[in-house]
Amino acid sequence: MQLSCTSASFAPLSFESAVTVIGLLGLDLVDVDCYMDSNHVPAEVIAADPGAAAARIREAAERAGLGVCQLFFTFGRDFADRAANSPSESVRTENARVVRAMASCARDCAAHGLTTLPGVVWPDLGPERSFDLAVQALRGLVDICEAAGIPLQVEPHLDSVADTPAKARMLIDAVPGLRLTLDYAHFLVQGSTAADVHDLLPLTGHLHARHAARGHLQTSARRSELDFADIRRRLSQIEYGGDICLEFVPFRDWGGVEEVDVLSQTATLRDLLRAP
Repeated sequence: MQLSCTSASFAPLSFESAVTVIGLLGLDLVDVDCYMDSNHVPAEVIAADPGAAAARIREAAERAGLGVCQLFFTFGRDFADRAANSPSESVRTENARVVRAMASCARDCAAHGLTTLPGVVWPDLGPERSFDLAVQALRGLVDICEAAGIPLQVEPHLDSVADTPAKARMLIDAVPGLRLTLDYAHFLVQGSTAADVHDLLPLTGHLHARHAARGHLQTSARRSELDFADIRRRLSQIEYGGDICLEFVPFRDWGGVEEVDVLSQTATLRDLLRAP
């Protein structure tokens, strides 16, 4: 299992500088922050010129001695803005255009895959119809990515249509070819335990790793309720073929995220995951 780190961990830096830091941490790969509001490689920049974006990503990664793991992108500037399961057909059509560009960029920079978000619950539609729209939209996006030879993953998250382990499983079951980018933290923050999440590991194509606890989407190793040594053993037992991305993030006021020393927490978890 190769270890990656998201460039978003070092969001205050330029993309090239963030990748350099990740290389200095002795990791294998970089996950590229392509959120629409990112100051690294936003999806709208990739959509405008996927070839140029791929060249930039590839050059920065090669200079740092890294491979490219995932391009993690959103369609809009918050969860509801141009969500994958937008009720608007024209928005979904535009989203498909963005995914074609993202898949082209991922292929050209030799990324292992793409990750995006599954969509939100629309108050006017309710949970069931919102979930059905996500299934419909994601089936089309999987087809686009498969045609380009790029795997597509979605990250079940707080405030999404897949905010529980059961809903995440339902989504994967309903969309052939789709895999999870699994982050235990999004379930723990809501009161689930790690044991509630373990059964999703066989459905997982990519794993996000950071310390978390009930009520806290991010915390320090000292306060963590996650046993990553146990998670690593479980991944080995199922012969997990994906990568693990260390995903500590700078402080933001969402999900009880606690401000941590991103650099030291990343290095500490790196060593735990590499321990014999």
